[in-house]
Amino acid sequence: MGLTQCDTTVFFPPSCALLPGSPPPFCSERQHKVAMYRYARTFLFWSGGHWREMLDDWYCEAKDTPMIIFGINDPRNADIASNSGFRELLAAWVAENYCGTKLKTSKWWSVDTIGFHWDYQFPIPHAGGFAAYTSATNFLGSYDALLTVKKKEDCLLYISVMIYNETSWPSACGTLDALGGSFCSYAAHDQKEGPFVPSRGGNLDQYYLFDVKGIPIAKECSLCVTP
Repeated sequence: MGLTQCDTTVFFPPSCALLPGSPPPFCSERQHKVAMYRYARTFLFWSGGHWREMLDDWYCEAKDTPMIIFGINDPRNADIASNSGFRELLAAWVAENYCGTKLKTSKWWSVDTIGFHWDYQFPIPHAGGFAAYTSATNFLGSYDALLTVKKKEDCLLYISVMIYNETSWPSACGTLDALGGSFCSYAAHDQKEGPFVPSRGGNLDQYYLFDVKGIPIAKECSLCVTP
């Protein structure tokens, strides 16, 4: 990873300012996309770090697609694994698939036999509560986690996780819309094939692969055999 910030000198008029519920009336597509990028860098990724670098890499088309992010030691995977929404739905997946617990359904998340879905709808405090809205989920938006049990030892599970994410203009617009305003409706495009030169924000596929170890099965679960 490295700093790849771009379009730092591109001018955009005040009409491009991102205000909730107020799409800009006099603003070119390029100017509006620059404004969105700078807004995200300033307010969604204000602390900098690896997720702002991911934003830069997507918008500036600095990384080839797909990106493979492997191992729990990668800080991006570590952020996902420690996220309160991820942890809550991981526990729910274990409860439903290993303890037979029937969970309440929600339009903001779902759990099935192969994993779970977490939906980005700020500020709705669903799975994980407000703490689930971090730099990681600001970049990922809504996501699906595919889970595979690698082994079971007594009351502990060792689980392999794969999260696929595509960052594109529709997903960027969706995140901003979830934050309180219908800012845009731009079509997705491949890298180097955007509507202006230089191309910005081409589709960037990511695969986040990591293991989580020692996930406890609920004590009341009949499948949990204590030593």
